[in-house]
Amino acid sequence: STEFVVSGEGITAASKFIFVTGEGTISGWTEVRDPQTNVLRRQTVSVITVDKSEQFNNDNLLYTGVAVTDYPTNNRLYVTNYISREVEVYDGQWRRVPTASGAFRYPGQPDDMHAWNIQYFRSGPAGEGRLWVAYSLGESPWEQNPLQGEVAEFDLEGNFIQKLKTSLDTDPMADSELRAPWGFAFAPDNFGPLSGALLIANFGDGTIAGYNHRTGEFIDFMRGRNGQPLEVDGVWGLLFGNGVALGDTYALYYAAGPRSEFDGTFGSLRWVGGCFPDVNSDGVLNDRDLALFDTLYDNEDVRADLNNDGEWTFDDRQAFVLLYNSGC
Repeated sequence: STEFVVSGEGITAASKFIFVTGEGTISGWTEVRDPQTNVLRRQTVSVITVDKSEQFNNDNLLYTGVAVTDYPTNNRLYVTNYISREVEVYDGQWRRVPTASGAFRYPGQPDDMHAWNIQYFRSGPAGEGRLWVAYSLGESPWEQNPLQGEVAEFDLEGNFIQKLKTSLDTDPMADSELRAPWGFAFAPDNFGPLSGALLIANFGDGTIAGYNHRTGEFIDFMRGRNGQPLEVDGVWGLLFGNGVALGDTYALYYAAGPRSEFDGTFGSLRWVGGCFPDVNSDGVLNDRDLALFDTLYDNEDVRADLNNDGEWTFDDRQAFVLLYNSGC
């Protein structure tokens, strides 16, 4: 790619990573492979390409989220500016792109609802690119109301498509399902009741909410084995692996800032169901488990008394198949 190029330390190439900071900078980092030695040469620091740090002081939080499109050319970089409550857009040469008045604002958006994060997915009906923006109700430039927030979908020009529904839409005294939302991820198949759902990390209380991204309807929170919503203190970003270098396809990786962001954690969550065993121990319940279950049918190490009759019999194998076919 010839877009989002950075140059520093004798290395010039398209950015591999792009960073934004609360201090008001946008920067890129890259690496190149030396054609003579085949050794990767990496920049030791990112290169600042947009600098608004003169606007920063301890009372101002500027850039809080970033997204980039994935087209062959003419890509755009989108950055949430928390103070101006807007989404800034840049082209592949780091130049600001003008947006229409009202872009990336949803109908009836109050003045104290700040654009806080943005993420790009090909989630349109025909796989078109869409931008999902998380908004937090700012009580001060550094503090977000932990019990409220909104999420809205836009096209790449910032035209409003829909706002996700919460209980507050119909009952002003209800508890919102979006509580200072920030991170986004689309769940894969085989992720239990939230398969295919848009997952949203609630920084406010650590829960992860699942939504139908077509209808905007709330589905449920991610829940633990005890049936209660899972809570990851200070949860920020969400990402499923790609099955190769970026981890397990069925693992939801998260980054969090617990203890009011004094600490940092990185971990993963997996759907393990509980209806039938993960026979091959890969963290996923699918047809590979069914095949291995049959192969190792006589191996006591993988036996499970699925019908709870106190015995291991062929009836348990039938119970396994019934539960598997039910999608449990």
